[in-house]
Amino acid sequence: MHYILTCDIKGSRKLNNREEVQKELKTVIDRVNKIYKDNLEVPFIIVWGDAFQGALKNLENLYEIIEYLTTTFSANFRCGLGIGKISTDISQNTLEMDGPAFHNSQKALTIAKENDRKIWAITENKKYDNMINTIFILIQEIKDELTARQREIINLRRQGHTYEEIGKKTKITKQGVYGILKAAKWESLKIAEQTLNNLEYWDKK
Repeated sequence: MHYILTCDIKGSRKLNNREEVQKELKTVIDRVNKIYKDNLEVPFIIVWGDAFQGALKNLENLYEIIEYLTTTFSANFRCGLGIGKISTDISQNTLEMDGPAFHNSQKALTIAKENDRKIWAITENKKYDNMINTIFILIQEIKDELTARQREIINLRRQGHTYEEIGKKTKITKQGVYGILKAAKWESLKIAEQTLNNLEYWDKK
């Protein structure tokens, strides 16, 4: 099975600084390819001007990659994850490839756009789709409620900083850091993301 992630910039044609955003996207994509090269079957490339696409080896770093893109790229974007077979040879350019995995990714991206979702998935297994998309929805609902301060603290925690270290960086007491993370539902968010990272795909059989 192959994991194709296709994303595009929300409202890209209406952006006043579209050219600048496209240049920024190229820089961000280059960084993603370097940081996560061991987790990519095919590196991300920019497709159709305002979209980007790549192939993951598995789901292990899916949400970490999306989180990295979210925090380093200034524009909003949506993603469609397609899991399935590929009918062509593997290439280092996804535009030279085709198959059900790509078709599923495009369908998933369309659903994400129509339903205001950050990411959606379509595979060959509807039961799997229901499970993974439920996790996506739960993660998004938690994140949509986060304040800028909560996001800052969570990002520092993701980087492995202790409560004491976060407190020193943000000038908040250890108890204050704990309170912010609790209010942000950090433990629930972490469990949901870890579950997603360890979620292995199974086919209908």
